[in-house]
Amino acid sequence: MIGGTLVELKTSIEKSLAATWAWQLLGYLLLDWNDDCAIRKVGFYSGRHPALLSWGAEEALSEAAGHDVTIENARAEFKAWILEHLPFRGTMFRMPDGKILRRRLPNERRP
Repeated sequence: MIGGTLVELKTSIEKSLAATWAWQLLGYLLLDWNDDCAIRKVGFYSGRHPALLSWGAEEALSEAAGHDVTIENARAEFKAWILEHLPFRGTMFRMPDGKILRRRLPNERRP
């Protein structure tokens, strides 16, 4: 983070950006569900080819979605999808064989 900009450092030999990098960066943006980091821009810094590329966060999300979106709505939809489709809830994780693992948080009391 640099100010309100989420910057991903890349050191690839390639001079072009990979699409997977953009999706990864947007995923990081959307994971800030409560806007704790106040991200307003996203970008890449290339270490091998010194350059900083950045975009407004909503501009980048809208480009990826193909229509205008707001950060708030995109984060809410992303959070809902994650909670519906991933195999964990809070401190519980369902293994592929159906077993449930529970990880106790450091300050959590025993039942």
